[in-house]
Amino acid sequence: VVSSETPRGYPAPGGGPNQHPRWKDTPLTAKTSVRPLRPFTHASSEAARELLMEAKECVWLNNRPKAVPLLEKALKIEPNFPDALAMLGKIRSEDRQEHTKAVELFQKALLLDPDNVTALSGMAGMLENIGTEHDLAEEMYMRAIEMNPSDFTLLTNFAIFVRDIRKDQTRARQLMLQAFQLQPKHPWLKGNA
Repeated sequence: VVSSETPRGYPAPGGGPNQHPRWKDTPLTAKTSVRPLRPFTHASSEAARELLMEAKECVWLNNRPKAVPLLEKALKIEPNFPDALAMLGKIRSEDRQEHTKAVELFQKALLLDPDNVTALSGMAGMLENIGTEHDLAEEMYMRAIEMNPSDFTLLTNFAIFVRDIRKDQTRARQLMLQAFQLQPKHPWLKGNA
């Protein structure tokens, strides 16, 4: 029996009695038939975890195209690996502009792990850029920050969202200062915080 609720009690993207009302009515968050097989984030396969770490290193070294086949291989080994799904979704949305596939990957990752920061921030960024679901984008940014308050990139992206979309300069400045405190030597934050 597969529950429509996630293990932590959050509504499952794609359906259920406690479904978030904004999830089901937009093309970006349309219902999915995918259901979680395991209620945890980490892959049980050591090989899948190693491929994810290698892919993360490629991304860190700015070789994102090399990360894609590594993530795809990890997902062949472990199809329900939320971290690999979310990272592949981020690359598909940012580098390849494959938004439909990215949304599917983010949805599946969030179905498996509703607190996956990469999937939350990636989906928030997509919703922000599409321009139709700003409330849901803000909610996802805030949830991602709640899960990882020390991620200066996430704080910076949310600050830009607040400044440009919400037109709230004061709140955006506070978020930028918070990000700057985490990374005081970051050149872009020095000039913008």
